Amino acid sequence: MSSSPLLTVDNLSVNFGGIKALDGASLTVDKGTITALIGPNGAGKTTVFNCLTGFYKASGGDIYFDGKKSLIRVNTILGEAFSAKDFINPTQFLKKLYYKSLGGSHLVARAGIARTFQNIRLFREMSVLENLLVAQHQSVSRNLIAGILGLSSFKQKERAALENCYHWLNVLGIAEYDKRLAGELPYGVQRRLEIARALCTGPKIICLDEPAAGLNPQETADLSELILKLKNQFGLTVFIIEHDMSMVMKISDHIFVLDHGVIISNGSPDEVKKDPKVLKA
Repeated sequence: MSSSPLLTVDNLSVNFGGIKALDGASLTVDKGTITALIGPNGAGKTTVFNCLTGFYKASGGDIYFDGKKSLIRVNTILGEAFSAKDFINPTQFLKKLYYKSLGGSHLVARAGIARTFQNIRLFREMSVLENLLVAQHQSVSRNLIAGILGLSSFKQKERAALENCYHWLNVLGIAEYDKRLAGELPYGVQRRLEIARALCTGPKIICLDEPAAGLNPQETADLSELILKLKNQFGLTVFIIEHDMSMVMKISDHIFVLDHGVIISNGSPDEVKKDPKVLKA
């Protein structure tokens, strides 16, 4: 197990009006490990993920990924929602439009951070295969002329994308559903499909937001084995939010505990489960 930090969150703060969702939270995720972020409902766990992946603008702090300051632009106004004053300031409007269209989560995904969501976000009217192909839009050729002419370079990238789809479908054990519409799949298969879609982007780290939510005990056990496989067989770094403590204790190398926006404890599973502050929270 490597001790090299792949992700560092330093003194991260997020304010929603007068409410502090995160209050100086700091944590690290080492390369090649499974790191869990746990805590009670409303502690700010998903807010951490949203900051890491470009969906929220942090009020303060720094995020470093793979040795570089994150591309999510912490402490910038460009991540804020559009306001009336932007429409009378063309320069500001264009900057925000660019950030929301080509920056934010797009840049984060390109840098090597992928995620899933608490509430499954699949393209329900698209097939399983189409969901995975869409996730690879940054790696396939988008040259219209090359596509019309059927150039070999275009076909090669299309084949590679398709092979990547089936690779992860087989790893996650859902290849038999490749032609089915995503919205028609059983809930547990949808969970796996969302993980497969994230993996198709070729991430260095995958952030799983409560992947066991709604799963039965057998599905949760199978998911635990799958996450361990992603680390041990494919060398992926996993950052996970989860409420199922038996799962967290089984698969995690390191755990951070968040309560009211503050990290109150961190350590190995054995250390964390004995911490009085954690038991109280």
